[in-house]
Formats: sequence, C-alpha cells, structure tokens
Amino acid sequence: MVMTVSVWPVDRYPMTMRAGRPRRERLMIIDPNDLIPPNSGTWRAVHVVAPEGSVVNVLPPAPVVYANHEMTHRIADLVFGAVAQGYPERALACSQGTSAILTLGGQDPRTGQRYVSYETLGGGMGARPNQDGINAVKAGISNTMNTPVEELEMRFPVQVDHYEIVPDSGGPGEYRGGCGVRREWRVLGHTATATICCERTKSPPFGLQGGHAGAPTSVHVVDPQGNRDTRNSKGPAFPVPENYSIAYEVAGAGGYGPPENRNPQSIHQDLINGYITPQQAAKDYNIDPSTMLCPHCGGVPNVP
Repeated sequence: MVMTVSVWPVDRYPMTMRAGRPRRERLMIIDPNDLIPPNSGTWRAVHVVAPEGSVVNVLPPAPVVYANHEMTHRIADLVFGAVAQGYPERALACSQGTSAILTLGGQDPRTGQRYVSYETLGGGMGARPNQDGINAVKAGISNTMNTPVEELEMRFPVQVDHYEIVPDSGGPGEYRGGCGVRREWRVLGHTATATICCERTKSPPFGLQGGHAGAPTSVHVVDPQGNRDTRNSKGPAFPVPENYSIAYEVAGAGGYGPPENRNPQSIHQDLINGYITPQQAAKDYNIDPSTMLCPHCGGVPNVP
C-alpha cells in the first residue's frame, strides 16, 4: 500500500511528524476491531511519499506552528476520504478536522499576576459504516484532556457560560455523525488578549455513501448586549474587553449512508437525548417527531 500526500503549502508540517498520521489511519482501516498491536511491523507495509517543500515535508525557514494540531487532522481526513473511494466499508466519514484552539492571556485582576490559558476543544467523530460517530471527542489526534469548568474558573479570570453539545451539528445519515461542542468564555474584570486557530469554518466535514456533511466550526466575539462579531479561523491576537465573551462552536462530523435508511429507533433516541431537534428531524429524516414520544417525560416538542 502506497500513500502519496502532496498538497499546496497552506500551513506547514514538520518531517518528524508527517508519517505517523497515514500509518495510524492505515491501521484503523485494515484492523477496525483493534486486534493488531501497533508496532514497527504494522507500519512496514506503508510507504509515505512526501515531497520536500510540500505542506507535509517543509524546509527551513518555513514555520510549523499548529502543525500537530491542525495538519494532522486534515491528513487523517485526507486518508479516510481517499480510502473511501475504493473501500467505503473500511472508512469513516470526516471528523471535526480541528483542535479548535483558544489562547487567552492578560493580567489577573484578582492577583495582579500575568496568566496564559491554552485550550483545545472536542468536536464530532465521523460516522462509521456500522454505527454513529461519537459526540464531543477529540477525534484523529489528541494529547490534551478536557479542561473542567471549575478548574478553569479557579485559575483564570473567566466564567464559562456555556459548555454543551450542539444539536443538529452531526451530519444526517443512516449512521449520524458525532455532534460538536459549544463553549463560551466570558472575560471578567479586565481586558484579555486572545488568539484563535481552527479549521472547518468554510468546508464542513464531509459525509460518505450518501451521508450528509456535519456543521462547520464558528467563532464569535459577543458583547454584553448579545451582538456577535464573527472571527476568522486564524489571525493576529485581538483584545476581549471585560464582560465580552468568546463563543466557540466546534464542527460536528459527517454522516454515513443515506438518511432515509436510518433506524427510526435511533432517531427517537437522538430526539430524547437532544442530539437533533424536532425541526431538523422533520427536515433530514422526513418524519413527524410528535409521533416519537419519550416514555419518561411524555413527549418531544411538536414541530411548529
């Protein structure tokens, strides 16, 4: 098996990291039940062609900032998307495709000390040929854990007003894509400085075999009156005044298979769990959600 990765230099990826992603994706594709232990023997069958000077094999003085965060996601998506053209039963749909990074810094008004907060967020994992994607995870890569709200608010002068799964963000399909995450930080008692780095704000995570795309990523700065200013996925640092918020919605994931083939019981459970809204269920799956009543609470709200 030979994988050729050659794309235009949009971001940069260091040579020491470029082989790991295709090799890990190959193992997931040929061994979906995780029976083969990862070792050098399993990697030997893969030959990665990475031309010098390309996005996956940069040369000095090219920068490699965020390479492990963003480029690894896109390489994973690239490999699964390519494999799906020949072996769709072995591939999963596109996952969230970003580490969704927010860096906040400033002077803590409680202590007078400088601080820096660096967070990555989860999103949706792509639907698979035999089951739904996973909600609110760091698919593809991760070396950072979930930051508890309580810990964040104790250490830094922020308040987290929202941290939740985003309904309707998973791509519809016979198997639904995983849902993304919404997190909103409000700056307290000072003006903070923020930077953002994310992907999938313009090209949503693709579905496979008739599955639909997941919702894209979005980032906004929200003023105290609720007015929202859309931010680019990357760019220079910007100020966030007191009582302003940064609202991050990380992409969901693509669905797998035609939505009309989805098991009605799965749609029922999605409605009960809040993964899809009644309006979206009616649109994507052509059903009347009012007929799917929750046995515990008495029902799902009717479609207006």
